[in-house]
Amino acid sequence: MKEDLSIQQNSLPNSVFSSTKVSDSEKGWQYLSLMILVFLSVPIASILFISLGQSGDLWRHLFDTVLPKYILTTLWLMIGSVIGATIIGVSSAWITSIYNFKGKTLLSTLLTLPLAMPAYIMAYVWTDLLEYAGPFQNSLRSFFLWKSPQDYWFPEIQYLGGAIFLFSFVLYPYIFFLARTAFLNHALKTLRIGKMLGQSSSHVLVTATIPLARPTIIVGASLVLMEVLADYGTVSFFGINTLSKGVFDLWLNMNDLAAASQLSLVALFLFLSSSDQNDGAAEPKDSLYSLWVIFHKKKSLVGK
Repeated sequence: MKEDLSIQQNSLPNSVFSSTKVSDSEKGWQYLSLMILVFLSVPIASILFISLGQSGDLWRHLFDTVLPKYILTTLWLMIGSVIGATIIGVSSAWITSIYNFKGKTLLSTLLTLPLAMPAYIMAYVWTDLLEYAGPFQNSLRSFFLWKSPQDYWFPEIQYLGGAIFLFSFVLYPYIFFLARTAFLNHALKTLRIGKMLGQSSSHVLVTATIPLARPTIIVGASLVLMEVLADYGTVSFFGINTLSKGVFDLWLNMNDLAAASQLSLVALFLFLSSSDQNDGAAEPKDSLYSLWVIFHKKKSLVGK
């Protein structure tokens, strides 16, 4: 019996037994990955260490005065920006991945261009274009023969709504890239099945395609949230009090590095709380359930 086992083991490829062993090259990659992880963790670790310092009564003063406004304004900015970026990114990804039309390749390329320009640069450009002395309002006054600001109403861009508008149109490519890739992988098959069952394209999009692409959309939305939360140039130019602006004020104006580090940890906690990290990768049951919903509705219509 022992001879038979030794013969069988000798007849098996060496890869079967060597696969469980870690080679020297794999150990090298593991050590390299660990070194990179430690290197990337140094900034966060330093912030944690600095935040242990004493800030006196400054935190109580912040809590009684501006901290609630900082948090509320940052939340509204994050929520509005991620909703706007998701609507623009998902809709443009659906159009450029499902429909065929002239200029589709050019449009897909142009839709990625906002990432090439920082948000604060776009803030300067949009403000110069849309302000009272800008070319857009000058053209409106010349066309309609308006003489003063009292003759018409025009929205002000340098406020919270303008910042949400700006971030939505600058950061949507994060969601566009990932959603378009997900749509190209499975949207056509799902759309064909839905068409065979008599469902409209919009119904298939809502009940099957978007649920399948949900993990990738969430990843893109998390990147948008991170960009909005970390931005300083745009909110400073617009005069919006957010957590990032508060960190700079505490650090540079009040010269309190400990309080600035503590406030940055609040921003980090806010990001981790707002980004849905419990949604894992899409499982097959998601698509099966979505298609079952379509098929079940189709059967109920046929039964009627």
